[in-house]
Amino acid sequence: MDYNMKNTDKWHRLLSLLKTFAYEKREVTLASGQKSNFYINCKQASFMGESHYLIGELFYSLLSQVEKENSFQACGGMALGAAPLLSALSLTCFLNKRELPAIIVRKDIKEHGTKATLEGEKPVAKNSKVLLLEDVITTGTSTIKAANALQKNGFIVDTVLALVDRKAGGQENLAKNGLKLYSLYNLEDFTCVK
Repeated sequence: MDYNMKNTDKWHRLLSLLKTFAYEKREVTLASGQKSNFYINCKQASFMGESHYLIGELFYSLLSQVEKENSFQACGGMALGAAPLLSALSLTCFLNKRELPAIIVRKDIKEHGTKATLEGEKPVAKNSKVLLLEDVITTGTSTIKAANALQKNGFIVDTVLALVDRKAGGQENLAKNGLKLYSLYNLEDFTCVK
């Protein structure tokens, strides 16, 4: 990854927070079913005020670099991991005089009220282009599920911004589903963790 951010203080500070609070060296079974000898739980860092600020700033900078002729009208992602990322980017966009509403994709359909799959979609017109956000990409299965839910509800999704790409086949699986992945960090950025 080199989106003109890797040598910035904000990029290094967020990595430090992720290494301190989100990274654990231990045996785990991931959501994908894969076994791993380390775990990255970004939620342990992304709900912190400083991390929230840094995520918003870095995603905003990355957004400006990946956005081409067709700009995004909203950002979206799967509950719960994407929630602080969506909030951070939406707020940072607003502070930069741009509205970018956030849409949360529920893991399970709400069993009461409107029985909604999505939350926050009302301000976003159908056929709008939605930027998908993820905390950690392993195989990309949950990302594809979120993209499918947004597409089923009339939105266009073709780009994913992630905090961390574990380099475990996710980028390739996303590409097979028409999704291009950009990440702030990948596995190599965590290799110096003690």
